[in-house]
Amino acid sequence: MEQTLGSELPPSLTPFDQLWRDKQVLRFSRITNHESRITEAPLGVRAQILRFPRITTHESRITEVHKPWGHLTFSVFHMAFAPVLTFHFPPSIFHWLSLLLSNRPSTYDPGSTVMKKNRIIITGASGNIGTKLSVALKGKYDLTLLDRRISVTEDIIQADLSHYRKDWVSYFKGIHTVIHLAGNPHVGATWSELVPDNIDCVLNVCKASVVNGVKRLIFASSNHTMGGYREEDVRMITADMEPKPDCDYGASKLFGERIMRFYSSHYSVSVICLRIGSVYPGSEIPDSGADDWRKSLWLSNSDMVQIFERSIETEGIGFEILYAMSKNGIRYWDLERTMCVLDYQPVDSLP
Repeated sequence: MEQTLGSELPPSLTPFDQLWRDKQVLRFSRITNHESRITEAPLGVRAQILRFPRITTHESRITEVHKPWGHLTFSVFHMAFAPVLTFHFPPSIFHWLSLLLSNRPSTYDPGSTVMKKNRIIITGASGNIGTKLSVALKGKYDLTLLDRRISVTEDIIQADLSHYRKDWVSYFKGIHTVIHLAGNPHVGATWSELVPDNIDCVLNVCKASVVNGVKRLIFASSNHTMGGYREEDVRMITADMEPKPDCDYGASKLFGERIMRFYSSHYSVSVICLRIGSVYPGSEIPDSGADDWRKSLWLSNSDMVQIFERSIETEGIGFEILYAMSKNGIRYWDLERTMCVLDYQPVDSLP
């Protein structure tokens, strides 16, 4: 019988109790982790293993168990003294005992508050959203900025993503998250104008991400995927409703979402598709004569930055399509789902 992730030991057992009881199995059994399931170790052993965030295996012997306080090394010391160690040591004790026995260099610094920044690529970095997002995230993350257009700033690397080339694919190595904003943003564009930028680019970015082990893709989709509901009597537009693009641009974004879904399901990359409302240039808002539909779409600069940050940081997501608007007084879009999944808390609104 297999034991799935999330299993817990009985509260009466300490880690050392369990390690002692199953030490021979731990030292000589091959344990594999496939699709979030540990499949071969006995029940008690698997339950203990699942309490640790990461297990390093080499051939058929488990050599280390990593926890936030350092390293526990299975050694003669543990086999000899584990039966009497039935109380919990402070974290630093585990770390220093491990170092003394394993002769490994110390990487543990209990006083350090410096965390390694996630490496992030932003495509379309010289566009309206890309420019604002790059400025807001600078310093928080290790950014690589790509755009097809030649930029006056040295921060942005020129790359034509509509053609799969090794020169720009190499930038995806070691990247944690790709924010794919690049594309043709013109609602009136023809299909032939949209295909290279809004479909071919998505295919190439997804392939480059999978090849280089990217953990998350954030895709800038559009409200135009559902713009056909504008003339219908609908109180709330949700992501699971039948798509109704109002133009070729909206249809191209639906193709992009579908490509993203394929790569998420076949290659286990985490994907968030954001159906973005309207982010105006600078700090503009809809004019006073805007109708209710346009007002419902407004996404402020600060809310836009927040929703992308939450899309980067929120864990445990497989594939999601979410709406990205501010908390406007007139609302046709299912923002509650976005707030629930991402813990997004919009601060701006239009009456």
